Amino acid sequence: MIEKWFNTNFTTLNSLFWEPWQNFISIKKEDYKVILKMVLPGVNKEDLEFKYEKNVLTVYCNNSSEFVNEFSWSVNIEDYDFKTLKKELTNGVLTLELEKKDDAKPVIFKME
Repeated sequence: MIEKWFNTNFTTLNSLFWEPWQNFISIKKEDYKVILKMVLPGVNKEDLEFKYEKNVLTVYCNNSSEFVNEFSWSVNIEDYDFKTLKKELTNGVLTLELEKKDDAKPVIFKME
């Protein structure tokens, strides 16, 4: 199950522009993994912090660029293994990749 939610710390003016930004977040589920992408122009690796607690992965951003302010973004990853987390920030795009937990993967077998 993948659920996402935001906690922004924007001024009223900035919040008018936040809604369209939500379209710059994608969650792509594949057979055995999930790939989460977020467009973060002007954000550096040093601005990001990650927290995993009770099956929830939270991304914190503390940046004061003209494009992105301080915010947090959380996603429920109960079927995915946090130990497999791969994270990359390239050209303003944060990519997070997680593999499914072994017990969440389907078991395929044939009759003998």
